[in-house]
Amino acid sequence: MVSRKIFILFALGLVVGITVYIWLHHGKNDRQLIRGNLRALGHVISVDPGEPRKPLLAKIQEVKKLLGNPCELSIDQGGLSGSYSPSEITNLIMRFQAQVVEARLSFHDIKIGFPETGMATITCTGQLQGTTRAHERLDEFRELQIKASKIDGKWKFIRFQTIEALEK
Repeated sequence: MVSRKIFILFALGLVVGITVYIWLHHGKNDRQLIRGNLRALGHVISVDPGEPRKPLLAKIQEVKKLLGNPCELSIDQGGLSGSYSPSEITNLIMRFQAQVVEARLSFHDIKIGFPETGMATITCTGQLQGTTRAHERLDEFRELQIKASKIDGKWKFIRFQTIEALEK
């Protein structure tokens, strides 16, 4: 009788342990998902010199997973401003990538707030480093405010706005 109770307690403990492990390692919360989407967006825009360029349709599919339709851009004064579809943004990315030999976009100091259900406001610093085809160095920082919305159960970015260009 005692061994049966020990076996049942052991099995129950094992089930609880496995459940906690799965929840901690596989159950990502919204902040983690948004941070992952920022990393993915940086990867889509970045250019590695030794890496082959992806075809336009593959890029459009990647961008559609990350951006809402439409996505509003307000980047720099006199720069990109307006509402764009994912395919239009993909064309802008491809045009940018054609002008650089290498580029790396990364996001730092990420702060995520949830003003209402299904909406997120992200404040972060975007850093763009690289080299243009004219052999000029890129090393720019922008403080950004990004809005994201949960669309069909997935977080998608719907607005990018430059708060200010930062000096080193």
